[in-house]
Amino acid sequence: GISPLLEQNFDRDDGPFAHNAIPPQSMSCAIQHAFNVLNPPPQAVQREDNLLSVRDYDESTIFGFKTIRLQKNDWTPMYAAKYITEVFPCAKVIINIRSNAADQVRSMENTFRSEDGTYKTEEDIHQTNQYLINVAKALGEDAATVIDLAQWKDDVNVFNSLAEWLGFQNCHFRSIVHENANGLERDNVTDIGINETQCRAPP
Repeated sequence: GISPLLEQNFDRDDGPFAHNAIPPQSMSCAIQHAFNVLNPPPQAVQREDNLLSVRDYDESTIFGFKTIRLQKNDWTPMYAAKYITEVFPCAKVIINIRSNAADQVRSMENTFRSEDGTYKTEEDIHQTNQYLINVAKALGEDAATVIDLAQWKDDVNVFNSLAEWLGFQNCHFRSIVHENANGLERDNVTDIGINETQCRAPP
């Protein structure tokens, strides 16, 4: 299969998958480039309509993305952490769980349609949460942190602490914008209260 092939860091001179050794970090640049392609600078920067070049823009850009499919196949938490540190060695990982499994199950049943009529159980949610917590532990507290929807949905200070952990200075939220309000709707609250003249990104 593809995964074992990419993990073969030795010369293989026979068989249908014959190839030279593939170093463990060989896919890192390709994957990082793919995410950059999906998240380009504004078109004005691309066209060089102003004094800021793409290179200058990228130097001050903090790049991030969301994934919802980490615990797949037979990956252990340790293996997942190893993959993340190899492909994104400078990344800070925010792991969001929902400890109230009953609410999570109800939300999934109300929002999504199951093709076979079955949905995850509360035990499934607890197991997934524990898996993600173990990934965070494997990454270490400098590289990963866990936040819980049951806490942050009513407490903006969770996000203020998160901003400090990421390295931001003087960035204090006053409110939380719900991207999926009432299911999959946009929130009518758009002002999160950040003082842009005082908020400073990590150096």
